Amino acid sequence: MLYGIRDGCLKVGWEEAFAQATELGFDGLELDVGAEYQDTPLWTKEGRKQVAEWAARGAELSSVCLGALWSHSFGSSDQVVRARAHEVAYNTIDACAELGANWILVPVTPGQDAGDDEARQYWIEGMIDCAERAAQDRVVLCLENVGRGYAQSAMDLLDMARSVDSPFLRTYYDPGNGLSLGNDPVEELELLGLEWIAVLHAKDPGGEYLGE
Repeated sequence: MLYGIRDGCLKVGWEEAFAQATELGFDGLELDVGAEYQDTPLWTKEGRKQVAEWAARGAELSSVCLGALWSHSFGSSDQVVRARAHEVAYNTIDACAELGANWILVPVTPGQDAGDDEARQYWIEGMIDCAERAAQDRVVLCLENVGRGYAQSAMDLLDMARSVDSPFLRTYYDPGNGLSLGNDPVEELELLGLEWIAVLHAKDPGGEYLGE
């Protein structure tokens, strides 16, 4: 098993985050691509080369989080917003393939002005499309259970993953989120199992350190 840390936990820029993750003994670093996704180093060939140089010093680039989907959701009723979501996902899939990162965290975020059923369908259609791109690049999209979205339980994740029906779409289960959302993380882990869980987050809601 490999252990990584998110750049947001370190609260420094990406270059320093790689250095700190290495110093702390983590195997990898997860980078978050936020709303201003086009300003990140992952967006250009030159920037990706820079990220590769940072990762070569120790902790690898293990995964990338599509945080931009909180601003540009696949569940939006606005076709322009959904197009931006596709743009973020496509570019990140290609960047991960180029840099050797295996997984992409996909928070199933709420859409704007769309009913729940409509938004879920937009999400499924978007993931079917993106999973085809991920299959070409051999990168796995991993749906995360998050609040305010359409996958607040393991069953929600499982239903969506089965609807997409691709080996390049799995789940990124977060037991802390599961607990905060009123679910039993042990039961949810058993439901998803090794078949559907690709990556896990580890945290305790409200605690500074694991175990609190």
